[in-house]
Amino acid sequence: MRINPASMTLVAFGILASTGISTAQSLAGVKRSHLEYVVARNNVAVGHHVIDLTRDGDTTNVRISTNVVVTVAFIPVYRFEHTGIETWRGRQLVALRSRTNDDGTAHQVAVASEGDHLRIAADGAQGTAAAAILPASLWNAGIVGQSTLLNTLDGTQMHVNVADRGEEVVPANGARVRAHHFMISGGLNRDVWYDANNRLVRVQFAAKDGSNIVYELH
Repeated sequence: MRINPASMTLVAFGILASTGISTAQSLAGVKRSHLEYVVARNNVAVGHHVIDLTRDGDTTNVRISTNVVVTVAFIPVYRFEHTGIETWRGRQLVALRSRTNDDGTAHQVAVASEGDHLRIAADGAQGTAAAAILPASLWNAGIVGQSTLLNTLDGTQMHVNVADRGEEVVPANGARVRAHHFMISGGLNRDVWYDANNRLVRVQFAAKDGSNIVYELH
């Protein structure tokens, strides 16, 4: 599978109309897609990550939620909760809001389109970013063609490098699927896999404590 990074932002919106692993609906021109992932730490399930996409004409809304609880001897020792809402007009991000509880550390981010740039309010600080920046929410395969990504947890801008690792067969939805593997490094370190429809099927990374975290499409 050959992927043209320059066109991937547009192609990623094809996720909304695809069928197969995701649950897709079309009603009066509105297209919806639901993607749910099991989050595992060292091969033990610790939570869920959910992406809901709704496309109505040129507008796309993306709702993201993550809930992770790590326990030791049935006692919670780490909790991560995140909710985010993105609004797109065509290929342009025009608004984003997120709330995060990173084991007791709270973050709030609000992003809005303002002329030729994005205005960012994050944890009481103000900033701007280029209008073309993409959020690091990973669902949009266009991120593999970018050198800077917007951190959706704290509003910072992350400089990244992306390496194409080619096609691999990975588990997803109880089966084995062929997917394209990219390794993102730098300000964000993630391995991501997208299937033939540019749908995110797997995420893998090392947590701060060195444990192996995997998001697998379920």
